[in-house]
Amino acid sequence: MKICMCAIVLFGLLCSLGQAFPVVEWNTVRYVGLPESFALFTEIPSAGAMGASIQGILTYDSGDLWAEMDVETGTIGVAHKWFIMEYGELMDAVSAETANPFAIIYFSDIEYYSAQLDLNQPFYLGFQLGSTEYFPNYAQYGWVELLYDGNTINYVSSATERTGLGIYVGTGTAIPEPSSLGLLAIGILGVTWRCMSRKPVHNQ
Repeated sequence: MKICMCAIVLFGLLCSLGQAFPVVEWNTVRYVGLPESFALFTEIPSAGAMGASIQGILTYDSGDLWAEMDVETGTIGVAHKWFIMEYGELMDAVSAETANPFAIIYFSDIEYYSAQLDLNQPFYLGFQLGSTEYFPNYAQYGWVELLYDGNTINYVSSATERTGLGIYVGTGTAIPEPSSLGLLAIGILGVTWRCMSRKPVHNQ
């Protein structure tokens, strides 16, 4: 009976441990490409009205070896930053201050840049939605993957985490909340130790 109770408690802790990991939403960015222009729209149901967009123009190499995206405008009502990233890089509050910028619309700080997409090479943009100065709990991080095939720029995939801790570009792996993980791990170890240390009672 005691073993069963320990198993039930351990199962509950493991379920709580799973909930401690951040929720990642897939396909949260919509790409619209026209012959000479583009637009990227964030679509995050969990974020309510936090969606934002950037738009710009497209130019192409005469030999179809690359395409260039030049940002010209974006949503002003939401703080958002976009960066040129590599697969596997961590998109978080630190990289939002150090990564190669693509578009910055952050209160009075508005800057637009360009990026080159090489033929058949995956291209990644990371982004931060929301302000970390005034509304840290609303900041979210995500990425979008694009691919230039020699004719057009195509959308491949995207994802956003909604805990404000960060996500690895090109993956669905987000950063879990460290204090929750630590407390739950201690709880699991404690329950496991108590179950293993109890001596069996033998009926006489």
